[in-house]
Amino acid sequence: MSKIQAGQPAPVGNGSGLILTITALPEDLARVTQAIHDLTVDIVSADRNAESSGQMRSAHGGEVLFSLRFDVSQLKSDGRDLPGYIGRELRHQLSNSSAKIRCDAVVSEPIEDVQKQPLFWKRWVVSMLGVYPLLIIIYHALKPLTENVSAPISLFLVAFVLTGLNTRYVMPFLMRKMHSWLEL
Repeated sequence: MSKIQAGQPAPVGNGSGLILTITALPEDLARVTQAIHDLTVDIVSADRNAESSGQMRSAHGGEVLFSLRFDVSQLKSDGRDLPGYIGRELRHQLSNSSAKIRCDAVVSEPIEDVQKQPLFWKRWVVSMLGVYPLLIIIYHALKPLTENVSAPISLFLVAFVLTGLNTRYVMPFLMRKMHSWLEL
């Protein structure tokens, strides 16, 4: 989910909308709720079923946190910069209070189809075809260099070369060549 700060037009799209967050001291509770009510009447379409989600909870330092989310389909689309408009209106109405106001337009990007992963055993076969022959070649190629080196260091060198070659060259090649088989 990406956020667009105030000053940009309200987004259009499925799951998009506005998130309004206000933090205030308990003594300003009545003023904040009245300001939210007044503003909601102004920005929510009368012909829509307004089902905004909201919550009020205790924040740090004895403050109260109001958090409301409006779906874009509920909002009046009259070309206004709604995040900026809401911020200005609430700051004006709550100017002599402790309220801290934040209003963001939220754009929900459509969820892309998740690509189906090949079956485990097929991935395992392709990995073995890439790793085993290369492991044998690298082991014998590095044998003269690793004869007098301890086993952990020798294995590290083989693994280092193997993973580099396998990741950069072998697996991409095998995935291209065996793509149709993997997708079955």
